[in-house]
Amino acid sequence: MKQDPAVGSKVALLLIRRNLRAEKVKRDWHAVDQALDAAARASPDATEVVLVRAQALLAQEKAKEASALLEKSCQAQPAKLELWLARAELADATETGTKGLDILGEAEARLGDRVELRLARAVHWWRDARTAGQAPALLSKLEENTGHFSQDDQVKLWRGLGDLNYRASGGREGAAGHANSTGTVRSGRPRKRAGGHATDF
Repeated sequence: MKQDPAVGSKVALLLIRRNLRAEKVKRDWHAVDQALDAAARASPDATEVVLVRAQALLAQEKAKEASALLEKSCQAQPAKLELWLARAELADATETGTKGLDILGEAEARLGDRVELRLARAVHWWRDARTAGQAPALLSKLEENTGHFSQDDQVKLWRGLGDLNYRASGGREGAAGHANSTGTVRSGRPRKRAGGHATDF
């Protein structure tokens, strides 16, 4: 029976979390690698395996290796949006903000205009200290030219931007305009944020 790669990835995630709770000298990264190798053999192109392997590298403070892995995976499987988003998020967290936007631009050139890419840009601008003050104006530009998106995608975009706009304006205003467009404002959870090197994608 063929092994489900999701099983190996979940086992690896559990082992990563266990390692992070343990003292550094007692961490067993070989067991993590074994679980991921088994998952990769079961499904060599599984996106989840790549993302968890990148998390394992980050947990070992190997940000450069994680970045190289995601870059290689994006080139090998350019149609997989999740890989581009993870690569851009990692660049924002560990390198320079500009590179994160460059990666999103490359992804758009490959995949076209996608709601997820617009929201990733919005998160970048909201986080980046250099553009934080301009975030509301920048976010409003992402609402433009949405006619080619499906209705569901438009709602997804407006909700995501409404949430970020609300936070960018200090919770005072900004979400109201989006509420008028969608009928609701997402209370939502923040996008997964890179804290230290134990980043979840």
